[in-house]
Amino acid sequence: MARIQQSVEIRVPAQVAYNQLTQFEDYPRFMQEVESAEQVDDTHVRWTTKIGQHARDWNSEIIEQKPDQCIAWRNVEGPVSTGRVEVQALGADSSRVSFTVESEAASAGDAADAMARQLEGDLQRLKQMIESGGASGAWRGEVHDGKVEVRGRDAAGAAAGGSTQSDNALSDNGDPGTQDGRFTVAEEVNTDQQSDAVRHAGNLPRQSAEGYGDVGTSDAMQEALRPDGQKKGDETGLDQAIKRAVPPSN
Repeated sequence: MARIQQSVEIRVPAQVAYNQLTQFEDYPRFMQEVESAEQVDDTHVRWTTKIGQHARDWNSEIIEQKPDQCIAWRNVEGPVSTGRVEVQALGADSSRVSFTVESEAASAGDAADAMARQLEGDLQRLKQMIESGGASGAWRGEVHDGKVEVRGRDAAGAAAGGSTQSDNALSDNGDPGTQDGRFTVAEEVNTDQQSDAVRHAGNLPRQSAEGYGDVGTSDAMQEALRPDGQKKGDETGLDQAIKRAVPPSN
């Protein structure tokens, strides 16, 4: 199986170059022989290539993906091949993108040289595409051994230097190795909704400029403090309830 490697320097930050490389459906824009690439899920891509009049379909699996560093895949059907793209920061506004392909199809005759020239041309088109328009999207997740370890939203929060959890949240974040007492955004929203329900249970009617709904503020206070079952006009126990609710100042 032949091994071909090519690289190109691109005048964009490493993150911009990497973000574009996560968009597999854009690969036909710079890879000449790729007719289409469909991202089936986080770790699988369906490819269609055309050489001359011959089209061929196959699936590949992403086995490794680290934001701003690398993406690696292998074919699970079709031609025996593996690929790896690495991104290296050369400065604040420059990066190097390197493609390494190992292919059984390039083992015969001059096929390896032809594939190397093809890959070199593909990278030049990638350079032009990114430098002229930036990245069209991004997926900031992580994949290790073919399994998604960090989802895109969580990785994006980490890349921004923050946490995907509230600093003020109080519950376990679910990760045994980092039990920092915080929880996820979804959990926090649910907790906030429950807290709102508890806070509003037994509240006074909504207040208007004159009072609460159809009753005045004073009447509403008395109604809220009246013991259960006591009818309006029966003031027994009302004074004691008011004193308990509003203790006299010293």
